[in-house]
Amino acid sequence: MSVPKKRRTKGSKGKRRSHHSLKLIQLNKCPQCGEAKKPHEVCPSCGFYKGREIIKIEIKKKREKPQVQQTQEEKTPKQEEVPEKVAAPVQEKK
Repeated sequence: MSVPKKRRTKGSKGKRRSHHSLKLIQLNKCPQCGEAKKPHEVCPSCGFYKGREIIKIEIKKKREKPQVQQTQEEKTPKQEEVPEKVAAPVQEKK
């Protein structure tokens, strides 16, 4: 089994790892729909690539919340009872 002859220095280790950093994704504007997309890939929003439709994209409908029937009491706005602030009588010290 082989063993390294010399220890790798911190500088050499850093130089080797200098290309391991994350890079920003380059985005281009889709000529069909104007959305941002990766270069040389099919547009995820419209499905076009180089002016041709490659993937047929179906528009997803927004899911509606089920309507709950309200009782007569819930329909009328409730008047919140706000307690009146009563000033406490001030007692003078003698």
